[in-house]
Amino acid sequence: MKREDYNQCMRPYITGSKPKEQRKLDFCIGAKVCSSKAKNKEEAKQMCMLPKTPKLPRKSTRQKQKEQEACDPNVFFELASQFKDLYIDVHGERCLPCAELDNLIKEAEVPHQIVIIPESCAEIIDKLEVDAFPTVIKMSKGKIVARYVGNPADTIEKMKRGE
Repeated sequence: MKREDYNQCMRPYITGSKPKEQRKLDFCIGAKVCSSKAKNKEEAKQMCMLPKTPKLPRKSTRQKQKEQEACDPNVFFELASQFKDLYIDVHGERCLPCAELDNLIKEAEVPHQIVIIPESCAEIIDKLEVDAFPTVIKMSKGKIVARYVGNPADTIEKMKRGE
């Protein structure tokens, strides 16, 4: 649609001295109808009444730098070597089984220290030789003792038993 035609289509929706909220709704409805995203005014109104999805906050340079420092493999493995039993939960941000595993870990109250490593810590993940998400690695004094990949329920049971 040409810009002139779109403006002509929008004209009835942006005129008038209605309250601000009504004008915003009318503008949204007009935009949906005129851009053919909605077939009619009712469908456009339903689309405009949906709650807006919140935008994720942008990370500052300082926040990004802190995340990179937190993913330093030398620091991580030095700290990991100080624990007798340490479980390392490696997961992806958009991984549904990973989210399920995190919830199960919270509910199960596993009696050992658990560290969560996000997928953004690529160097640590590479050194741990993780191929799939979710992966839980059991370490003792800095050495890998066991590795659990896949099914969150099975992983939790093994963690509870200390395998």
